[in-house]
Amino acid sequence: MEKKWHVLLATILTLALTTGLTSCGSDDDNDGEKGIIGTWVIKEEVKGTVTTNSTENDGKIALDIAYEYDYLNQTTFTFKADGKVTVTQGNDTGEYPYTYENNILKITFHPESPEDPDIETYNVVVNGNTLTFSIDCLEEYEDMELDFILNLGIKDPFTFTISKAIATAVYSRK
Repeated sequence: MEKKWHVLLATILTLALTTGLTSCGSDDDNDGEKGIIGTWVIKEEVKGTVTTNSTENDGKIALDIAYEYDYLNQTTFTFKADGKVTVTQGNDTGEYPYTYENNILKITFHPESPEDPDIETYNVVVNGNTLTFSIDCLEEYEDMELDFILNLGIKDPFTFTISKAIATAVYSRK
C-alpha cells in the first residue's frame, strides 16, 4: 500500500512540474521586442493617475492629463521587427526608428537631424495582446505656472504640491 502512495505522489509531482514548466515557456513569448511587434489600437482611453496634496486637486490634474494626452486615443502604432514603428493619427502617418528593451520604449521622431533628435521615452508593458503605455509627466506638472494652476481651479494654489502624474493608455493587438 505504501508503494502505491509513492507511485501516486510521484505521478502527481511529475504532472505538476510538467504543467508548470509548460506554462512558463508560453509566458516568455510575450516578453521583449517580439511581444511588441504588430499593430496596436486603443482599448482604454487615456487616464491620469495623480497624487497631490489634495484629492480634489488629484481629480483636476487627472482630467487635465487625460485632455493633454488625448492624442493617444486616436493613435495606432505598428511595430515592425526591423526596428521601425509606423505611427498613425487620423490622416497623418509617419515611420520612425524605435528600440524596446526592459519595458522601455524609445521612439526617435526626428532621425534626420542627428545633432538634435527628438527621442521620446515611454514605459511600455506588453502582456499577451495588451500593451500598456505610460508617460511620466510629473516634471511637466511640477513646473506649472501660477496662471495655469489657477485656470485648473487648484485648491490652495500657493501650497499646491504634486508627487505623481502619469498618463496611461491601454492598447490591444489588432
